[in-house]
Amino acid sequence: MNKPSILIKMKRKGFQNLPFMLPMIIGVIMCSYIPLFVAIRGSFRVFVGGIHGREIWGLRNYTQLLNDPEFIQAFYNTIVLMVMNILVTIPVALMIAAMINSTKRGQSLFKISYFLPNLTSVVVVITLMRFVFSSSDNGAMNMLLAFFGLGSQQWFTDPNVSKISLTAVSVWWGMGYYTLLFMAGLQVISAQYYEAASIDGASGFQKFIYITIPGVKGTTIFVLVMLVISGFQRFQDVFVLSGNGFGIDKNTQTAMMYIYTKVNMALWGGAAFPGLSMAAGTILGVAMFITVFILNRFTKFTGTQRLT
Repeated sequence: MNKPSILIKMKRKGFQNLPFMLPMIIGVIMCSYIPLFVAIRGSFRVFVGGIHGREIWGLRNYTQLLNDPEFIQAFYNTIVLMVMNILVTIPVALMIAAMINSTKRGQSLFKISYFLPNLTSVVVVITLMRFVFSSSDNGAMNMLLAFFGLGSQQWFTDPNVSKISLTAVSVWWGMGYYTLLFMAGLQVISAQYYEAASIDGASGFQKFIYITIPGVKGTTIFVLVMLVISGFQRFQDVFVLSGNGFGIDKNTQTAMMYIYTKVNMALWGGAAFPGLSMAAGTILGVAMFITVFILNRFTKFTGTQRLT
């Protein structure tokens, strides 16, 4: 008998779909892995005497970053904003999903109304939030404070309230998406658990604590990971709402905004900061990877653990 052709061999080994996957694989390699390698390699480059000066290799960019108060503050702001967003988004989205799921009528209307902000353009959201949290007396929130006899606030520049304002914007914008994720998770919880709890005399709060929360454990972990990733990458809304990137209040500058300013200084100002920005990006990427790895390591989930 003739030896099987390479196509038959590939089919037997489960590689028959490889040709269809090659364009995507090549795209990921070209647009993700190669730039990642270039960025990590470039983070060890240091220009002595300006961007056109002598080039040396070493850890100077990393040591400079770790001794830069601006980068430390930006990284701290990133972590604080991420944690605040997580602490508000997960419980609120879960409670809203549980309430919608228990509603007999109008579920589709509630789903659409909560998901609409997530479909709204970034420009529209930022324009609306700049009016709501305007520092002038005509801003919606300041007018509300004036109604109760309270003074106006500088919502995006006052260190005491700026992070709260940015968290409110983030929560409002993403709440619909995470609510739908929790609603999908609630669908896999059997109604028999709630019926059995009702027979045993359990209250609605007890059902929520002992059935709903354990039942959406897998969804909660997924939402947590998504919020962590988006938190480390946070840039667009903070950048527009709290400054232009250069004259920005350092109390709200995120790590991504710090990288952005260094890149712009290198491109337009002629400063020798490309290696510094790449080093900052590498540190941010490593921190994100370690955080997600720890979450996956200590929050393992299987279908048999749904209700424990």
